[in-house]
Amino acid sequence: MIGCRIALGVVWVPALAFCAFASAQLMERPELHEEDTWVYSLYEGGSLADPGNYESVESFTVVRVTPTYWGVSTGYQMARSLTSKRTGETKKSSYRISRDLNGYARQNPASPLQEVLWVQWPLEPGQSWRFERPLAAGTQIWETKINGWEDVEVPAGRFRTIRVDIDLVSNPNPLVTWQTKLWYSPDVKSFVKKTDYGFYEASAPIRRDTRELTSYTLH
Repeated sequence: MIGCRIALGVVWVPALAFCAFASAQLMERPELHEEDTWVYSLYEGGSLADPGNYESVESFTVVRVTPTYWGVSTGYQMARSLTSKRTGETKKSSYRISRDLNGYARQNPASPLQEVLWVQWPLEPGQSWRFERPLAAGTQIWETKINGWEDVEVPAGRFRTIRVDIDLVSNPNPLVTWQTKLWYSPDVKSFVKKTDYGFYEASAPIRRDTRELTSYTLH
C-alpha cells in the first residue's frame, strides 16, 4: 500500500493513481518486490557509423530486496536481459539500484559509489533539480524536470503517467550531449516509455532509442 496525503491526515488506499490526484498530483515512490518484472521493446536508431535500426526485447527483474537497516530497505538487486530480434543473441547482466530507483556511479574503482539522483520522490509537476554524475574524466552535471500528467499508449496498454525529462547540461567533453525522457506510471511502478537521444562530437546522433512496455508482473 502507498500513503496518500490529504488535508485530514494519512489514508491508505490500494490505488496509487487515485492517490496521485488526491494529493496535488503527487506520485509517491513505489515499493518493489522480488520477482517484479518489466518487459520492453527496445528500438535502437542508427547513426552515420551504423545506419541500421535494431529491435530487441529487454527485461528487468527484481532479484532481491537488499537488507534493511532500521526497518528500511537499502535498495534492490536487479537482473537485465537483452535479446536481439535480429540475431537471437541474449546478453544478461546484474546491477544495484537504490530505494529511490536510482543507479550508482564513481570516479574510479577506488572511489566510493555515489547515488545518481535521476529521480527524487515524490514526483510533482513543476519540480526541477540538478545533480552530479562522477566519471573517470570528471563530473557531469544533469538536470531533471518533472512535467505534467500524460496518457500514454504502449503495447502493454494505456496508462496515466507523469513525464520526467533528464538533460545533460555540462560534460567534461563539451561535444557530448544527452537527453532522456521517461513516462512513469503508478500502476506499473516503473516507466512505461523511455526515449534517449544523444550526440557524440561532430557525428550524427550516436543513439536514438525508444523503450515501450510490452508486459509486466507485480507481486
